[in-house]
Amino acid sequence: MAVLVYLVEECGASLRHVANNGCTIVHTAAMYGHLDIVRYVAKKAPELIDMPNNLNQTPIMAAAVQGRTHVVRYLARLGCSLSLKSESGNTALD
Repeated sequence: MAVLVYLVEECGASLRHVANNGCTIVHTAAMYGHLDIVRYVAKKAPELIDMPNNLNQTPIMAAAVQGRTHVVRYLARLGCSLSLKSESGNTALD
């Protein structure tokens, strides 16, 4: 977390970078259960919290698939969609 804060706040790194697969830092943080990073990004770049990747998967879906309940709870409380479907037809609830 300290490295992320340094890179963003001291070096000007962008939280809004999107990888070739459409994933953002929130997708990765959610998938690995890094709630502190998800919270940080939610404050600094809230538009990323429910952003789908190229397969129409959102960060809450990534967290749910990996069993990161604490991240799922946080994102659900922020109002992330539980009904949006990925390309495979799954929602965060599946």
